[in-house]
Amino acid sequence: MKKTMSASLILCLLFQTSSALAAPSAKVVMTRGEVTKLKPGERDASPVKRGEVLPEDTSVLTGEKSVVRLRFADNSTMNLGPKSKVVISKMPEQKPNMINLLTGAIKAEVDKKENEKKKTKMIIKTRSAVMGVRGTKFQAVYNAQNKNTSLVTIEGKVAMVKKEKPVLKSAQDLTAEGPARVADSDAELDAFDKSLQESKEAVEVDAGKYSGVQESAQAPSQPVKIAPKQYEAMAKSMNSKNTAEEVMGTEDALGEIEALESAPKPGGFVDFETAIYVPPSEEALLDNETATFTAEEDMGDVDQATGDYIPPKGVKLDAKEGFVVDQEEIAKVASNEEKEEMQRTLAKMESVNKDVKKQVAASANKIEKKVEASRPWYRPDTHELQIEAVPYSEVLTLDDGEGKHEFYSESASEVILSWKQNWNQNFATSIRIGGVDYQFEQANDSEFIEEESDESEYFSIGAAYSLGEKWQLSLDLVSKTFYFAAPSRDSNSVEVLSDTFNYLSLGARYFLMDWKKVAVHASGNLLVFGEDSLYTFEGEEKVESFGFKGALEGDYSFSKNTGLAANLFLQEISHDVTTAHHAKFSRTSLGTGLNFFWKL
Repeated sequence: MKKTMSASLILCLLFQTSSALAAPSAKVVMTRGEVTKLKPGERDASPVKRGEVLPEDTSVLTGEKSVVRLRFADNSTMNLGPKSKVVISKMPEQKPNMINLLTGAIKAEVDKKENEKKKTKMIIKTRSAVMGVRGTKFQAVYNAQNKNTSLVTIEGKVAMVKKEKPVLKSAQDLTAEGPARVADSDAELDAFDKSLQESKEAVEVDAGKYSGVQESAQAPSQPVKIAPKQYEAMAKSMNSKNTAEEVMGTEDALGEIEALESAPKPGGFVDFETAIYVPPSEEALLDNETATFTAEEDMGDVDQATGDYIPPKGVKLDAKEGFVVDQEEIAKVASNEEKEEMQRTLAKMESVNKDVKKQVAASANKIEKKVEASRPWYRPDTHELQIEAVPYSEVLTLDDGEGKHEFYSESASEVILSWKQNWNQNFATSIRIGGVDYQFEQANDSEFIEEESDESEYFSIGAAYSLGEKWQLSLDLVSKTFYFAAPSRDSNSVEVLSDTFNYLSLGARYFLMDWKKVAVHASGNLLVFGEDSLYTFEGEEKVESFGFKGALEGDYSFSKNTGLAANLFLQEISHDVTTAHHAKFSRTSLGTGLNFFWKL
């Protein structure tokens, strides 16, 4: 009898032990800092210890500068970052694990080889989004203040769809309050899995890309590539061997950009504290190798160890207001040079804030520029000095009614100094002054007798306005010396005349592409003259002129302050002499321009 009772007791203990081991659970494999848990049925939280097993419906909370790593039965792992909270909702054997991310950030790695029966291996849900993981490495964040969910995939693919409001089906649902109204269940898990696979609004986020869900949006944003340097830092932190070049490489950058339609501008930073995507500025250049816009140095940086975004000095990113002034940083600034640099940064971030504001629930206020050395309204935001050398060749054709005469200048040139004032991201003015070096070198039948003029000037004032990222319009008032040649009526020689004409240059400039870190533009200018006077040896002649100039330009920046621009241009101008001789001059100019610029 005693043997029978002993055997029964042993069998009972074995059954209870095997049942406990078979129960769904997550094991704590690493913990650092202050990490607490609240198990089902418990009222008080307790510290999380390495090696312990957490059952379903356990809440895990991390403090500042704290982190915990969990391993699930299917060998998937999840890191919970600082100031984060999750509920390990469901861990069924034949269905996806479900994690409820209440606030903060998680990094997860799901082994797609484990349990091939499950198409979706893990479901991450937030208040605004549901993410389905099928075997990948990724980082997701939910900010409870602005209700944003942001996702970046490191390896593989992650599906995401906006979370619908719960459908209430019972009287108990109608009387429940708070979290009880959206209690996790097997039915809810199945509904999320089905939604990820069948919803037309679901997006699939590939490696190197970001997508986000805002409370006011109808669907997740179209996935776009993040800044390559942030991706590489994140990949390294998750022990991925992927590089930005491998993941983001493309042979059709412009095609990718055109296909994005209303998506955020690619190449920005993801802030994993606020769940906000910081797009590149309007001045950012397209990198043809990755189809991303290169984020400038003054747009911020990333932590090379974690991939976290670091805002530029003088500003911080607020979950509800976007970029705001960091008063503590400003208080530390002493030199006027640093204050002016910070002022320029604030102006740029205010422009970027227009895109950031669309992602936050509360309307963001403009960045208040409370820097001690604030800029008066009459002072430009930045200045730019330029020196340009413009060598060109020109053919001047004279039709005097008796025949056509052609005159050549093969080594004409202009040297121009300019001072450009950038008032904001879109509007700039400029003043240009220089000289014209011009000599006729060939005439018909080599009978040209060289004569020079003392007048050789160039002066202009103008303004330019950018229409988005592609187009720029300009208007310049120009005063320039033009040279004319005509056969002498008294001898076998050529008379050389010159005079200064004033005209308006109406221009349009279009961004074409980036080629090996060179920004390529095409431009066109209409040259509109008034009625001018040309003083010849026979008296004053009235001249009416009109012209066109087309150019192909390339800009290369050595740093954020210096660069070099080069262009190839073709210019056509006609001059009609409307008095006694009724002659017509046509000049065709072909040349290049080399421009060194320095931003102050």
